[in-house]
Amino acid sequence: MEKKVVKKKAFGVMLIVIVIHLLLAYGSFGPSATSELKEIPIGFLNADEGVAGENLGLMFEKAIIGQDNESIKWVHFGSIVEMNEALENKEIYGGLVLPADLTESVFSLNGEEPRQAVVRVVLNEGMNEIGANTVQGITAGIIGHMNMQVRSDTLGNMQEMDLQLQPGQFMVLSEPLVQQIEKYSPVGEQGRGQLPLMFTVLLWLGSLIGSLMIWLLLHNKNQIPTRFVRTQLLSGALLAIIQSFSTLVVLGGLMGMELGNYGYLIMFLIITSYVFFLIQSSVLNWLGFKGWPILILIWLFGLPVVSLPPEFLSSFYRVGIYTWIPFRFSVEGLNSILFFDAGGNLTNMLGVLGIIGAVFMVVILASQVKLKGKDLSVNPMAKRFETG
Repeated sequence: MEKKVVKKKAFGVMLIVIVIHLLLAYGSFGPSATSELKEIPIGFLNADEGVAGENLGLMFEKAIIGQDNESIKWVHFGSIVEMNEALENKEIYGGLVLPADLTESVFSLNGEEPRQAVVRVVLNEGMNEIGANTVQGITAGIIGHMNMQVRSDTLGNMQEMDLQLQPGQFMVLSEPLVQQIEKYSPVGEQGRGQLPLMFTVLLWLGSLIGSLMIWLLLHNKNQIPTRFVRTQLLSGALLAIIQSFSTLVVLGGLMGMELGNYGYLIMFLIITSYVFFLIQSSVLNWLGFKGWPILILIWLFGLPVVSLPPEFLSSFYRVGIYTWIPFRFSVEGLNSILFFDAGGNLTNMLGVLGIIGAVFMVVILASQVKLKGKDLSVNPMAKRFETG
């Protein structure tokens, strides 16, 4: 009989280990392993003025935008001002700009003074480094294809006209279109592009530990639900302030990361930290220790998801997790503060976090009904050890 019990327990432990292993693997590597690029927004601006009724920019525009490619969503702009507004509002990860002298430069290849055309590629690094690097790779391929076409057409025309290729022409024809990379919202060096995610990780884990400790300490003699919740909310506010400043010290001071917009930054960190605390405390008040796995799963599945652009995520992660995960709004807001000079979509992210915080504030206040049926004088941790 005892052997059967031991076997059942061993089997149960093995099953738990397998489930945990699968959750860790799927949560950590699932988003990147199942990624599929779909409709990444890239801006396109044809500024070519043409020559004598000829406009090669229009020809290239039709060839580029007219391609049936599900991976790319081309966004057409009429001016550089419009494109810059889209970059500022985080609507595109980058843009391709055909120069005003494109046709003129290509036509000069047949003459004595050939010159290269400079095609601008604007990258929105602050929006997402992975997305910006993807745009750079896509545009490099497009410009390479354009170079091949211009080179082939020019050599064909010269052959028909029985013209000899001069040394100066040879050098220019090797690369008639030059790619000029510009960064609209540069993230800098030292892994600064990961700062929003690093801040979010530290705030979530700090609030997770802090909310649990406060919840446990509030279980004491003569405790009542109203005082429990009131003290919990005030302690959480103090925790949010302390850990926001300490996170700044760790990343800005000890790790030497270049920060900026300290006023907006500290305000956003405090708000985000308190919202995280409200979410976690709501779960603890209503579910107790049983709710902790939910908070761990949110952390496990959420962070790898928000590290990738949504256009890279499979339908499961994009719809099932990315749309509601609280980390998303934290990372987006910090992106706007650090890389867009507190512009971008900061106001929207603050509004969303405010709504989330208000909802979970109500949830915590409502938990007083649940707490009335519990003995708040007994520490749940001590009780677990006694029953164990």
